[in-house]
Amino acid sequence: MRTAKSLTPVKKRVLENEFCQPWGTPKNKMKKIDPETLKRWKEDPSNWKLWGMVYYNPEDPRIFPPKPIEWMGWTINFANPKSVIAFIVLLIVALLPVWFIH
Repeated sequence: MRTAKSLTPVKKRVLENEFCQPWGTPKNKMKKIDPETLKRWKEDPSNWKLWGMVYYNPEDPRIFPPKPIEWMGWTINFANPKSVIAFIVLLIVALLPVWFIH
């Protein structure tokens, strides 16, 4: 297990819920989610659909929650409409250069 000293600043902010705020919510008005709840959500197999590839948790307000294996990065919470919109925007931005080149 890693100690707090061995974590990068970004990982510390993720663990401290800094990236968990819903869009448009001031940081000081955001409801903090305790680490035990975050761990329970991540480890609950009912939140992972399609053989563990899709995260779907309506209780989780995070746009980009971490994957079950943390070094693999983040995933999209498909139960959160803002997360789905962010995914579509990222997909369009990624495919736009291909459309212009072709």
